[in-house]
Amino acid sequence: MCRFSVSLIFSSLLSKISESRRTEIHASFQKNSRRDANQVLANGGIATGLIVVWLIVPRPIFYFLYVGAIAAVAADTWATEIGVLGGQRPRSIRTWRLVPPGTSGGITTVGVLGAMAGASTIAVAAWTTHPASPGYEFGGLEILILSVCGVLAHFLDSMLGATVQAQYLCTECGSSTERLKHCQGSNGILHRGLKWIDNDVVNSLCALGGALLVLMMI
Repeated sequence: MCRFSVSLIFSSLLSKISESRRTEIHASFQKNSRRDANQVLANGGIATGLIVVWLIVPRPIFYFLYVGAIAAVAADTWATEIGVLGGQRPRSIRTWRLVPPGTSGGITTVGVLGAMAGASTIAVAAWTTHPASPGYEFGGLEILILSVCGVLAHFLDSMLGATVQAQYLCTECGSSTERLKHCQGSNGILHRGLKWIDNDVVNSLCALGGALLVLMMI
């Protein structure tokens, strides 16, 4: 689980660093830099399940799936935090139109570079600590595959955010937000996506996507 710890620590540090830049857009995010139990479970649940399977059935493929899930989570988190620090106006991954900062499914060039950095950091960390056993051959190709899978899963996360993640219109100020309750605690009106698909569900699907992509490529 050390790679998930590395990912969580670095992601939290990035969140703290970028917090001052996010002051104006925190109200639109479902989550902020303080990670609650649901967010930790959403980001780490898939990886935890895979590491348990690997411990019970110690086959190399489950190890690589585990790393792929973490690489995906790191890519998505670093993309968000570094993208905020970059200060670029995001574009919707679905329509490529400019969207307000904090919009689900919005991406920036700096954010994509952050995704690459996050995924590759996890891939390199896995390479330095992988089991020295037959079947766990780990070189430049595996690092590249895990990094690419992490970045692709981050794009999947963005696409889900732009299409099926729940978005609400605040009945007080008219803002579009991930939050059901925005101004003065009043419930918003669902205007896009599915009510049961929130940020935590999308993050879990991102991690699952990273593992499945590795399954197809390793």
